[in-house]
Amino acid sequence: MAVSLGYRFRSNDVSGYDFGGLSIDDGFVVARRLLKRTMENLFLMRLGVKDQIQHHQGLTIGWDRLEHLPIVTDAIVEGETPDFSQIDRQSVRKTVSQYGDWIPTTDVMDLALGSDWMDGMMDLQADQIKRTLETLVFYVVRAGTSVSYSRSTGSTGRVDINRTIAGTKGVTATSPGTASGNFLDLIIRSLEANDAGKLKKMIGPTDGVSTAPVAQSFIAVHSPKMIQDIYTLPNFTPVEQYSSQTDIMPDEVGKYKQLRFVASNILDPWADSGAAVGTDKLLSTTGVSNDAYPILIFADEAFGIVNMQGYTSVTPKYAKPKVQAGADPLGQRGSCGWITWFAAAILNDNFMYRGEVGVSSLA
Repeated sequence: MAVSLGYRFRSNDVSGYDFGGLSIDDGFVVARRLLKRTMENLFLMRLGVKDQIQHHQGLTIGWDRLEHLPIVTDAIVEGETPDFSQIDRQSVRKTVSQYGDWIPTTDVMDLALGSDWMDGMMDLQADQIKRTLETLVFYVVRAGTSVSYSRSTGSTGRVDINRTIAGTKGVTATSPGTASGNFLDLIIRSLEANDAGKLKKMIGPTDGVSTAPVAQSFIAVHSPKMIQDIYTLPNFTPVEQYSSQTDIMPDEVGKYKQLRFVASNILDPWADSGAAVGTDKLLSTTGVSNDAYPILIFADEAFGIVNMQGYTSVTPKYAKPKVQAGADPLGQRGSCGWITWFAAAILNDNFMYRGEVGVSSLA
């Protein structure tokens, strides 16, 4: 199944909802606003297969995938029953976990700011939730087993990285070399050989001047720091030169062959994990070794995400000051928080690829 991760509410079913000091009605209003602000800027989560676990049906979900049946090349012999094929089913299981955070509030804030402070807290927490969920997905998908390293020599792995996505030294290096798309071409070939489905449909040609059609594409997600190096790729098309601007993704940079690039600040590098700093003019956190930046390339149904059905995707928790209890006998303290159930899992390693590259220092 693939259902929306968005907010769902049926007025005749409010059991199980607990918004702390908020009433059910106020809680749903806050939940809608909080979730709307959170979902506006999510990107990695939009690329996954979205599922939910039914309320009271445990905390574990399973995804099943049927592999291709073999091609039949032998003709049937008259009067003889042919051999049969076995169904090959691959299963992935994942258990959701609970995540959340809260901010302490006081009666002074309530008195001085009224309801305005809640709107500010909501903006802060919506940004926190967005970055939390995107980072949780990133930590899962960056562990995929299909990986290539941009390097001039060596065969060890990440510790050899000394070249950009275009196979060159940093753009400010002396004799950086000739930019090439070979690093990406090998990744595209691997995904297509695995029958990986494209995530984005073709954008056809138009009569516009200096515009280009866009082929059906895989999605490549990368750090914004990589943009200058991506622009050096041969035959790269910036997003503003697409033949149509109707299917542009947030923070999309452009396209190279069957790849469309989208920048995300969530994709942090592995600091000082590459080759020793030399004359390559690549970014390094400490100046000792090159930082290794991931570029994550996704086909359709590469990974899945799941939350709990029967609860809002993100539930606000609000305790108003002036409720005298326990260690707060004067009712001076309150809290504003959120809580959610969430999990992500790789569904098919053959439908995703991780490239690891150096990034030009521009110094």
